[in-house]
Formats: sequence, structure tokens, C-alpha cells
Amino acid sequence: MFVLHIWWPLLSTVVNAVIVVLWAVSIAGQAGPDHSDPEHPSKVAWYISKSCDYAIPAGKQHYCLMAKGTFAVTVFMLYVTPTPLQSTILI
Repeated sequence: MFVLHIWWPLLSTVVNAVIVVLWAVSIAGQAGPDHSDPEHPSKVAWYISKSCDYAIPAGKQHYCLMAKGTFAVTVFMLYVTPTPLQSTILI
């Protein structure tokens, strides 16, 4: 019983902490500066700060919407993931 009460919560806490860090790094990478176009540098990725209507003339609105959706899911996952971490710390 010692193994079940001590080692699994400890292992779960470490694994969940690593996952939280990975989600946070992913958000920082997605929301970080966009230097892909030297003529138009930006401190924030354009698809986060602007509407996807800017991508319609180039026919890339679908890609913009996918990028916004991916960012939204990443933020949501960072919000949801610490819940098991908090419950294992309280045990």
C-alpha cells in the first residue's frame, strides 16, 4: 500500500508539472513575436492580434482560423491541466 499512496501521487505530480510547463511554453511560442516577414515585424502573431478577414484576399482565412483555434485549445488545456496537479498535491 505504501507504493500506491506515496509513489503514484508523487509521479503524477511530476508528470503533470512537466505537462503544465510544456503547455505554457507552447502558448509563449504561439503568442510570441512574429519575425517571419522582415518588412512587417510584429511583437504578437498577427492571427492573434487581428481578424482573419485580413487573410481573405490571399485565400488563407482557413489557415488563420485553424491557428486561432489551436491557440484557443492550447490556452484551454493550460487552464484544465493543473486540476489533477492540484488534487495530487492536496492528497
